[in-house]
Amino acid sequence: MINLLKDEDIADPILQDVFLRIWERRREQIDIAQPFEVYLYKIAENFVYDHFRKLSRDLRMQARLRHLVKTTKSVREYVVVAGGASLAIMILFSRF
Repeated sequence: MINLLKDEDIADPILQDVFLRIWERRREQIDIAQPFEVYLYKIAENFVYDHFRKLSRDLRMQARLRHLVKTTKSVREYVVVAGGASLAIMILFSRF
């Protein structure tokens, strides 16, 4: 996993999630006829893909928020454009 993620600090919690998932599903979904390594690698691979998908979504949201901050002038515009007061407040506080 470290080879894929290039960061041990990111890989550690994901690895913990992998083993937690295995532990939670140890009786229902693990096919004992298949090698355990295959199952382990597939779950780890899926968690890594999930990490990169979330990272991509976060980066797109940050870009959208930066664009909103640059193009709107008032709190009222933030609420209308951002679609809600909580998002508008988050945007405003990120400016400071």
